[in-house]
Amino acid sequence: MTHKLTRRGFAKASLASGLGAGLASPALAEGGTELKMLMCWPKNFPGLGTSAERFAERVSVASEGKLRIKVYGAGEIVAPFEVLDAVASGAGDMSHDTNYYWYGKDPAFVYFATVPFGLTADEHFTWLKFGGGQELWDRLGAQHGVKPLAVLNTGAQMGGWFKDEIKSAADLQGLRLRYPGLGGQMLAKLGATPTNIPGGELFTALQSGTIDGLEWIAPWNDLAFGFHRAAKHYYYPGFHEMGHSITTNINADVWAGLSDMERSILQTAADAEYATSLAEYNARNLAALDTLVKDHGVQLHRWPDDIVAEMQRIAPEVTEASAANSPMATEVHASWEARSARSNAAGVTLANMPMRNSSKRAKPCRPRWFLGKSPCPFTARQQRLWPNSSLSSVMPLYFAMPRMRRSTHCCKTERSIWVCSAWLPASHGTYIQPFEDQLEKLAVIYTPYCIWGIPADAPTAIQSVADLAKPEIAAQFRKRIQGINPGAGISRFSRAMITEYGLAAQGFHFENGTLQDCTGAYLDAENENELAIVPLWHPQWLHTETKLRALADPKALLGGQDDATLVIRKDATGKLSPAALAMLRGIHLGNDIVSHLDRDICIGHLTPQDAAKQWIAKNRTLCNSWMEAPDGAA
Repeated sequence: MTHKLTRRGFAKASLASGLGAGLASPALAEGGTELKMLMCWPKNFPGLGTSAERFAERVSVASEGKLRIKVYGAGEIVAPFEVLDAVASGAGDMSHDTNYYWYGKDPAFVYFATVPFGLTADEHFTWLKFGGGQELWDRLGAQHGVKPLAVLNTGAQMGGWFKDEIKSAADLQGLRLRYPGLGGQMLAKLGATPTNIPGGELFTALQSGTIDGLEWIAPWNDLAFGFHRAAKHYYYPGFHEMGHSITTNINADVWAGLSDMERSILQTAADAEYATSLAEYNARNLAALDTLVKDHGVQLHRWPDDIVAEMQRIAPEVTEASAANSPMATEVHASWEARSARSNAAGVTLANMPMRNSSKRAKPCRPRWFLGKSPCPFTARQQRLWPNSSLSSVMPLYFAMPRMRRSTHCCKTERSIWVCSAWLPASHGTYIQPFEDQLEKLAVIYTPYCIWGIPADAPTAIQSVADLAKPEIAAQFRKRIQGINPGAGISRFSRAMITEYGLAAQGFHFENGTLQDCTGAYLDAENENELAIVPLWHPQWLHTETKLRALADPKALLGGQDDATLVIRKDATGKLSPAALAMLRGIHLGNDIVSHLDRDICIGHLTPQDAAKQWIAKNRTLCNSWMEAPDGAA
């Protein structure tokens, strides 16, 4: 890089120029400053490479040529996986990389690239700009001698290329797959062997049999690399990369040596390129996928249900285990989870908003990935229609999806279980989405929601979670907030609440445990006349044992109210009489009844069947009203 004569740090820059050394200073160039950008991918590669060049052009135009960037492809100066060290040491001034390549330096890096079942491109940018993400990223970068900026996002990616069809999780056993980051760790739990190979070497590795499959990015880039010539089975969705952010890491000394105007130009150009690159990927991926399937005979597959279910189960385990590996990762994870929880709450609301034309559904608020016309794992209400696209008659469209965790497929299978209850749309909506078109909704039997509860007789000044951040109120409470298992929604929400409301500063902390730990800790505090917070939901048996006051949640981190909906497999409706179906459609219990049933099971130690029989015997009039068939039912 080249400094102007008037800028501080000129002497250091002159020394670097004169010695030709790899110091964090620019070489002098007449009329301005030139930064050396080192990429992790080939020069001018579609998307990644061309976006870097476009970013450089933005900077040059905005600075009237006084700040210039010279782009070097992977291998021209250093190997792809050496880029960060090269920039930090001064061999380059800035990078164009993905932060999950630096996972081995600190697991926190992965959050600034992509996390399985994580944030979409717009959510990630929101977290960086308005959720504290950039401040954390700056601290992480400073530990490694760089200043990071988000400069590109690929949007939702694909699941990858395989030489042989993957029909079940068993088919992944023993496969050597190029899957970096946490997605690779998830596949390892299914028996695969993940590896990381630079993009420029992937085709040769796949063609030669060094690897059995790979994921790279999405159709536009995958077509350019020619993977279809080495494998024909192409999988979606890319649950490991909901929106992959690409970074320019700028040498910390170089960044400090720039003027305020130059730093502003780089930041503004990065923001603009982030948005432009995402739009370009969305547009070009559609055309490229059309070409792959129509012209090259690529076979498009949806991941088998058992693999998706396992990935949903494994994801929180892998993410939380990774976050525990460094203090920085732990802190970043808490902030990321808070953003994730807020996105979930917003996603549920926005996905159900009607459009002006009531015959249409809302556009998806969280675009995820390409999906085919085959049975789709996401709800029709979330589909982004492309009626004028050639893809609409052939294959994938974009869909949106709430974050998936753990699935129960009781209504999907051919077992004798025909009916189940699902909390919709938020808590269980994603679990039934893979087969939602096969289900019919019969009735809403109660309306569950999450709470942070305190004793009903607590001081009336304590009305909101935000009140707990006040020292005089916090001093009245036990600081341990005892929760249940770490993968539960209430646990994820609670960790986010600690962060978003600043409660850690007052000594509050959340601990995972069993349901018995959770309810027992609260009842112990109550018996000792101490104030405590219980992270709970309604209906739940504790509401029958003690009076709770739900604290207001102005940031809506606990999500909204769900409908506990009785659903039935459509192919089972013919096996029931119209009267039986009418009875099922008439059932409504309500939260209080379900709380008492829960008490009979958890405290009274009845089986669910015995608890139901006992309740029916006491409430025959209500039950008989459900069994009154409407006119025409027999």
